[in-house]
Amino acid sequence: MTHNHCITVWKSREAKCWLAKDSDPQVVELFGTDTLPTAYTLSATAEQVIAGLQKRNPAKSIMLRKE
Repeated sequence: MTHNHCITVWKSREAKCWLAKDSDPQVVELFGTDTLPTAYTLSATAEQVIAGLQKRNPAKSIMLRKE
């Protein structure tokens, strides 16, 4: 059975990085949360973040959260 999981990203001024919320229940199982900091600083563009995450998560849709 195939699931179409999604990662939603946004800039977090509090965390001083881009955050990613993953719809995959395995993320919560592994980390105890569905939202994790990424390795991208606030100076990274949305395009850079999305491209990097898509490369590492080819089976998931990557979306930018509207602010």
